[in-house]
Amino acid sequence: MHLSVEEQGEIFSAAVLFGIALGVFYDFFRLLRALGFRSRAAVFIQDVFFMSCCGMLCFLFAQTTVHGTFRLFVFIGHILGMLGYRFSVGIFTGMAYRLPAKGLHRAVRFTKRILRC
Repeated sequence: MHLSVEEQGEIFSAAVLFGIALGVFYDFFRLLRALGFRSRAAVFIQDVFFMSCCGMLCFLFAQTTVHGTFRLFVFIGHILGMLGYRFSVGIFTGMAYRLPAKGLHRAVRFTKRILRC
């Protein structure tokens, strides 16, 4: 299947936006880890689930845009979108997760201390 330069540019832009959406999806797992779900088993399960979802969603993206063929520029677009989100907005969301996580940990410690008495 032949794609014109304009079509490739549109698909690349869509792939970057899709990568940003995957970065937002990954933030959900970052929130879970900030809230304390960071044992080895929990992280393994989260990573396997995230990678399975990413693989399936990227496959569906390729099915709808380039008829299931592997195009390197689509893969690069996904990666650039995820990295762009992670190292821009993702920095601020990571900082924003720390405050509620610290508050939750303090509340749990306080509750444990009260229950011991």
